[in-house]
Amino acid sequence: SRLLQAPAPPVISEEMARTNLEPFSLYFATQQQGAINQKARQILGWQPRYSNWHAGFQAMLAAQPKYSGFSAAL
Repeated sequence: SRLLQAPAPPVISEEMARTNLEPFSLYFATQQQGAINQKARQILGWQPRYSNWHAGFQAMLAAQPKYSGFSAAL
């Protein structure tokens, strides 16, 4: 959110999440794990362009055209 100049997402308790979120959303918020690219590295010799998702996200934002009147905090 900081990179987009948007408010930080709310922090809620696990109990509140279980009460208010759909099961699919709850799964993504509490149990979803990041992807592992070790197999692509070993078998295909692939190397990611960026060292981590944060660096890739920053590069993507920097490459976007700048529009007048556009606010990332929608």
